[in-house]
Amino acid sequence: MRGRILSRLPKVNKATKLSRGHHLISIDNYRSIQHVTVDQTCRQHNKKFDWFCKSHDEPLCKACVSFEHKICPDVVPLEDVTANAKYSTVIQDLEDTINRSLQNIEDFIRDQTISDTREKAVRFFDELQQRLLQELSSISDECLSESIKDLNDFENSQKTLTKLKEQTLKLKYFASDLHIFLGTRQIYENLNKEIKSLKLATSNSRNYNIELDFHPLIDNLFEQFNKVAKINIEKRESGLLFNDAKI
Repeated sequence: MRGRILSRLPKVNKATKLSRGHHLISIDNYRSIQHVTVDQTCRQHNKKFDWFCKSHDEPLCKACVSFEHKICPDVVPLEDVTANAKYSTVIQDLEDTINRSLQNIEDFIRDQTISDTREKAVRFFDELQQRLLQELSSISDECLSESIKDLNDFENSQKTLTKLKEQTLKLKYFASDLHIFLGTRQIYENLNKEIKSLKLATSNSRNYNIELDFHPLIDNLFEQFNKVAKINIEKRESGLLFNDAKI
């Protein structure tokens, strides 16, 4: 009996060594976060993250510690800083930032929605000469083209931020402390890039106000065949502001 027990000890010890440093989660939780990509190995050295540099706020592998961060004073074991990451405020702050950014995009899209001035002109001024309608059509198309580009940019950012929000929620409810600690930093990196792109888009966006400037002799409309009205377009700063959330 004792011999059989002793023969099993190497296998037990081997299994213990193999499982050391691993974080176990349920299959259901794994299925919920399996599409949330969180790098746990160093891209430069292809080694597992074991350390964290507080000075540079980034996880490190053994090779990073030996070369790029060998003089950094605040390099600590990764497990020291990942403890209780699930219960820290960082993931809630990340979620709040994404929500605020999505709200900004919804406001931008609402602001950029332009009524079809060309159809209104056709409906109320059927008697206008064809030259006026063609001029109005050309100007409206130009304005709508620029606005559609802004809308497409905002909608693409909305999709990106929505995906980041979904990844954040999955980390929040199903991930381990290690996943949360590393994942939130990577999501923050992508979020900051998207917010910077949004700020640039909002600073370049424009609102358009198209008006009909009627001829002074409008009372003699039917006598003015050459030019009955003049189309004015006012291009001004949209006044859109990107409201930053806490990062």
